[in-house]
Amino acid sequence: MADGRNFRDLRDLLYRDLVALSCVPRVETDGIVTEQLERRFFPSGTATKVLTFSKLEQVFTLIIATGKIPSSVFHPAQLAQQLANRNLHVYLAILITSKCDIESLLSFTEKLVVNKDWTDADHELARLPAERRSSLRIVVGDDVTADIFFQRQHDFFAPILEKNREVRGHFRRVPYLREKLIGQGSFGRVFEVVISPHHFKDQHSMSNDRELVLARKDFELNAEDRAHEQERDVLREIVRNAKKHNNIMKSLGSLENGMTYSVFMPLANCDLKQYMESHPIPPRSPNSKALFVQCAIGLAGAIVYLHEELESPMYERLSCFHMDLKPQNILVVIDPSTGLEQWKLSDFNMSRVKLRPNSLNEQSALGEHFTFGDKIYEINKLFKRRIPDAGDTSISDYTIGRRGAGTYLSPEACIEDFPVHAESDTWSLGCVVSVIFSYLYRGQSAVTEFADSRSKKGQDTFYVFSDAKGPPKLGDARVNDAVKRWHKQLLMETKRRDPQEGAIYENILDFLSRRVLVIEPRKRREITAADIREQLIVAFKAFRSMASIPGIPPSHPKSSKSRFRMLEFSKFPWKRTPEEGTQSRGSMSLSVDEDSVASSEDDQVYHSGFPTRKLDRILSKSDNEDTNNVFSNHGISDLWLPIARQTLRGIFLNTQNEKAFLNVQGDCLDTRIKISTSKRTMPARTSSHTSLDDDENLVRELGVLGEGAFGVVEKVSITVSYSQIVCVRKRIGRPKQLKSQKQIMAAFAREICVMRQVHHRHCVEFLGSYTDADHVNILSLPIADMDLATFLDKPIDVAQRRILYRGLGCLCNAMNYLHAMNIRHEDLKPQNVLLHGENLLLTDFGFSLDFSDDSVSTTTGRPAAWTIRYSAPEVLNFEPRNRATDIFSLGCVLLEMISGFHGKSLTTVKEFWKCTGNAQSSFARNPEAATAWIKELRKCESGTPKIHALSSFLPRMLETDRLHRPTIRQVVNRLSDLSILHEDSVEIVTSCFGNTPCIGLSHPTEGAHRAMAERLSRMPHPAEYFHPWEYKGEWAWGLWDLTLSLLDVEHSPRPADPIYDNMDEIRQTCDMLYEQACRTKVTKDFWNANRLFENMKFDKAGCLHALISAKMLSLKHVVFTRLSLRTNLNFPNRKWHVQIALLPICLRRSPYYGSFFWMISYPLNEVAGEWDSMLNGQFVDLTTAK
Repeated sequence: MADGRNFRDLRDLLYRDLVALSCVPRVETDGIVTEQLERRFFPSGTATKVLTFSKLEQVFTLIIATGKIPSSVFHPAQLAQQLANRNLHVYLAILITSKCDIESLLSFTEKLVVNKDWTDADHELARLPAERRSSLRIVVGDDVTADIFFQRQHDFFAPILEKNREVRGHFRRVPYLREKLIGQGSFGRVFEVVISPHHFKDQHSMSNDRELVLARKDFELNAEDRAHEQERDVLREIVRNAKKHNNIMKSLGSLENGMTYSVFMPLANCDLKQYMESHPIPPRSPNSKALFVQCAIGLAGAIVYLHEELESPMYERLSCFHMDLKPQNILVVIDPSTGLEQWKLSDFNMSRVKLRPNSLNEQSALGEHFTFGDKIYEINKLFKRRIPDAGDTSISDYTIGRRGAGTYLSPEACIEDFPVHAESDTWSLGCVVSVIFSYLYRGQSAVTEFADSRSKKGQDTFYVFSDAKGPPKLGDARVNDAVKRWHKQLLMETKRRDPQEGAIYENILDFLSRRVLVIEPRKRREITAADIREQLIVAFKAFRSMASIPGIPPSHPKSSKSRFRMLEFSKFPWKRTPEEGTQSRGSMSLSVDEDSVASSEDDQVYHSGFPTRKLDRILSKSDNEDTNNVFSNHGISDLWLPIARQTLRGIFLNTQNEKAFLNVQGDCLDTRIKISTSKRTMPARTSSHTSLDDDENLVRELGVLGEGAFGVVEKVSITVSYSQIVCVRKRIGRPKQLKSQKQIMAAFAREICVMRQVHHRHCVEFLGSYTDADHVNILSLPIADMDLATFLDKPIDVAQRRILYRGLGCLCNAMNYLHAMNIRHEDLKPQNVLLHGENLLLTDFGFSLDFSDDSVSTTTGRPAAWTIRYSAPEVLNFEPRNRATDIFSLGCVLLEMISGFHGKSLTTVKEFWKCTGNAQSSFARNPEAATAWIKELRKCESGTPKIHALSSFLPRMLETDRLHRPTIRQVVNRLSDLSILHEDSVEIVTSCFGNTPCIGLSHPTEGAHRAMAERLSRMPHPAEYFHPWEYKGEWAWGLWDLTLSLLDVEHSPRPADPIYDNMDEIRQTCDMLYEQACRTKVTKDFWNANRLFENMKFDKAGCLHALISAKMLSLKHVVFTRLSLRTNLNFPNRKWHVQIALLPICLRRSPYYGSFFWMISYPLNEVAGEWDSMLNGQFVDLTTAK
């Protein structure tokens, strides 16, 4: 019998470890932070993290010691593996936190762990959270433990939020570490909330490894009218559509918890009203004003999208009317990829959705399905109106009812029973634009003065009603006289200050007065949000013209691709003709191309760089506005500050401006380094760049970690808010010459932009960046133990083999994440892979490329830098490069990791290259060495079936032709396939860190993987049938097109084999298989997307692409069947068991992409009778495994 004290000691130890990882939510109210102990929860993955394999072995050692489980049959490691395979970590963790005794744990082991057959009843018994105490009593054996378990289980089931998905349920715990009220409106409250690690999944089902700061808006659902449930389901699809526009605040997900409905969004810096109040001084230079107007262009584009570009799930054309457009609902965020401000439209509580008129054909085609019909759906009916607290300070910001008066609401919105449509949003947008240009004129003081002038009888509106008695009527409304006077005042003062700017104001204000701010909705209907956007684009171009050539704007030739009409403005006081190029008074003809607004060559400085707020402040204080275009032409932003005197000599033409700039620059520099005080993922708003005069008193060097061609990597201690943070600093020197510094700053900006976007457990964490007079610096975490190159040169033991085994999948998943984020690493090598404990981390994004704004990822020209050994052939030859370039480098690194798994050091591998082939160290320049080395590794007895199979896949990644290499998704899929097709020893199998394990060789079979594994487990030899080329001499295989014409002569079956003797039966089976396969989703998608035909013939290239695809495809793209055939040649009494699989060509750049072909494979030495239990001719579709 086990010693009860030993069990209690182990249980209490595990209990303390679990409680240490639990989270207690903190709520901040009026600056006071309180802990809510009653809402304590255990983050997802806590049980797996505490109950490691070794701890489970200790638990089951005590269980077996009771003598009730035979030690001759079960071993502690076997039970631990059984528990892990069945995902019972949480069940055991709840038992431990319930302070169960050893009898309850023994009952749990007997009921759920020991039994080898895992039935549906066992699944139901193990399902958590349990809804009934009776099922718990069966498992734990007594009522007291079952009752405690029933109460404690909810601590482990805080919901996991999902990006772009809605999570519904009744949850007693929510995964919020901290929350703070930051705003409230008529229907909901907005909180800044910190999501616990492992409780938010992205679109790739990868959970957050670190804290995630978001905005959460809470609504109370309207339970009085349940008829709106169908309406709510429809409107969810509209909100889902809204994320497609970059200037609409996207909903990251939602949570319906009982009667509370929460929507999660990125946390904005502030709203537009708060922004103008906190930045009372307006932009001064034409460039900065252009950027401000560009934000307004994005806002108008969002309204255009809502009005004209929405579709329902049934592809019906919809219009969404926002109905509450105002500065408080326009959020200002920092784009993490560019560092620029961006405006996003939010708060759709008052919005309405209506079906737009379609043609009769469209209406009849959709008639069988649910449609919107002619009904207008009002989002605010879904929620209860919030009763303001007595102390609410934001009451003035509320929208006053659906038919109440609001500053920016249209006149018809206040008339009872008056139809409200898109023209109401047009009015509101015009009011907002009027305020925006008021701010550009004189900052917040002008906005306040404008609001005061509009206010009448305590009501601030852009229109007024006559004093007639009775309810208001549209005929009694008129535009507020204060608006007309203000526009006239703006126009006079801007013309007096700058005639060119005055012309811009005259154009936009005249347009607003004559076409937008019109009381009659029918007249206003002639103008749309697209027309307002068009006028804003004209203003943007005019401001940019003022910056390009002081006093004389460049010409704007008409573009044949322009989607806007030619606009003639006699109000602009200049005209530049191509012939003269001189200034003259008259009319100016502008042609505006929508695509050129954010992509012209002049604008790249601003879109690829960083903000210029500090720089604008310096120039405005030093009275050097005329020199701003010089800075912008050089691409100089706040990132450059402080700028040294020697560098300024290459910018300014005279020393007077240089001295004035230096005198003001010091006042605009920061005094402390801005980084997150927790070692967690930061929102983009806190990852601001710091400009320091000197970092001597803020940073203390603790040691050098490494040196490279472009800088030094150090361990440093940073002083932040009177505390110290130890982190990694990458430091690069700043040359004084302007040309050299531009190159350094471009690489510096590129690395910062990439690192700000990367949040993955296998990538280093970006903390912040700063510049001083002599260096640029990047701060990151964690401080690694060593890089992979150093690790591979150390002696390998069992623990290190586990790290390498798991790391193969971790590294591939990290690259898959980067490519999914449209980021290429471009310098992947063991030196850029770090080890922190047992975790692998990608680092050094100095040469990474973010191609998210490009249509393709291919780049040309000479690469910025490269490492010869790991560079792809196209890099060494200065040929076009794309994501496949990373695949080649990844294949090199994986090969060296597999070599380390076999006990071959990195030095040994490099020595082999020196004495093989042409003796060059490069994988690309010496492919003979790579081929020979892979053959040597296949002979190693230390390998496992999965490792040997992965080694055979590496030549696909090391293909000389980049078009023939797999994508990173195909590499990850191959790892998943190998985890299904092959078994490895228990002591090697280990899962990745985090709640969502990386897909790798040791990935647990869950979801689609489990379904696929269960299907294949009933069929013998799945690996041999799908990868017969790995078993030369034992298996035969061949490729045919859909007409059963042979494609692959080299691997064609022998004439004596059963293929040719049973061609009619094979043809009938292929016809049956193809007919059923065409009904599957994957097959239809391949076929329809490429418009291919059944009789398409393969040329030599097509045959090659089919052969490459057969060796590269994932199982999830396969449909197949198996036949038992006989032959009359040579073996008259022998039965042949043949597999026929339908495969698509998977090379995306191939002209045959999506074309189907047959692969037929069979063993050469099977014995009849082994297959009698198989279903002959059974159709197996792996594409539908779920």
